[in-house]
Amino acid sequence: MLSFMRFLQRNKLYTFIELFGMILSLAFVILIFVYSTQELTVPKDQKDVNRIYALGSGSYMGMTYSTAEHVCPQIPEIEDYTRIAWTDRDVVVGDSYFATRAAAVDDDFLQFFAFNMLEGDATSVLSSSQNVIISKQFANAAFGGDAIGKPLSVIYGGEKVELIVGGVMDDFKNTIFQPTDIIFSIEHPVLYSEMAIGDPLDHWGSTDIFVKIVEGSDRKVIEDKVLKQYEALWPNYGSFIKGVSMTRMDEIYFSELNSQYRHGNKRMVWNLLMVGFVLLISAVLNYLNLSVAQSGKRAREMAMRRMLGSSKFAILVRYFLESLCFCAISFSVAFLVALSLKGSASSILGVSLSLIPDIKLLLMYIVMLVVIAVVAGGIQYLLVSKIKAIDVVKGEFALRSKNVFTKIFIIIQSSICIVLLTMAFTM
Repeated sequence: MLSFMRFLQRNKLYTFIELFGMILSLAFVILIFVYSTQELTVPKDQKDVNRIYALGSGSYMGMTYSTAEHVCPQIPEIEDYTRIAWTDRDVVVGDSYFATRAAAVDDDFLQFFAFNMLEGDATSVLSSSQNVIISKQFANAAFGGDAIGKPLSVIYGGEKVELIVGGVMDDFKNTIFQPTDIIFSIEHPVLYSEMAIGDPLDHWGSTDIFVKIVEGSDRKVIEDKVLKQYEALWPNYGSFIKGVSMTRMDEIYFSELNSQYRHGNKRMVWNLLMVGFVLLISAVLNYLNLSVAQSGKRAREMAMRRMLGSSKFAILVRYFLESLCFCAISFSVAFLVALSLKGSASSILGVSLSLIPDIKLLLMYIVMLVVIAVVAGGIQYLLVSKIKAIDVVKGEFALRSKNVFTKIFIIIQSSICIVLLTMAFTM
């Protein structure tokens, strides 16, 4: 390993080009992989995600205030349901005004989706319509973090409606829900009463309904039953009821239905993921290309080691460890570069990127480094494994490597450039 470090020190231009190319490529690969992983796992971590569906009609998600209580109890395959209505509210805390994103929900909302409560009792906090739940971010902004039991006022119809903070929940992460500041009861006599005034089966699309179906139930069977209930509730609407939309929770993010939830672009995600893999391959090839160009100098060293008794396996292990060390250093610096670019990347992609790796992502990084090291070290070993010391002395090996391997790598890298340019124009 010391000889490898001395080699890098003596060949400063080679070392700079290798490190700069690898670091820059890996930084963008990290950002792309984190973005793709986040997008493709929304909301995979949600409890019972394969049993929760959003009801709607036609191309829209959402129904009316009272749809759920008329429809869901009539269908045995529906185990449970909850309602959500999204709205914007001005909130007053002391002398400060806040424009907030709010949600009116049933009192079982938190248990239904198994969201994490930081403070307060999730099972009872909304049993009183005077209680509200606020997000951790809003608690810090409005109350300096200590919010439980403190009053706030919601502006409604020009008047202040007094409420009490009964709970603080973690901010929505890796979910379909938009960032939400306050959550209050959908049964509140003032704040959400307009949806129940007159005909509670009116105001189409005002209230989203999520149902949890019995394990193993057939979606198509449930859709047919829901449609019959729709037709019974609105017998005179005729063609206005354009079928039933029943969208599983993990399908909502990339769904084309009209809704108030976060939406992703699946095509862009897969295209960027492909770009990430191409960039990774390009970085490895650049490393190999320059390594081949310098292989004559390293071949002399390895030939001498063979003459002094080193086995082929020992040479292979040495190349692997050298490549792993080089890649690990490059990756560490690349991660710092990615951190510095996180804000700009998040702004461009419209997603808050989290570079703190979980176990799965950390394992993926480790596997990626080991694979790169195996490939890079293996190819370098193949270049010198069959040569004779006399060939190295004459310089014949260096000539052959430049005439064969360098041309191969240049052709592959040129092809990669064409692929990247083509994808850039078509995305």
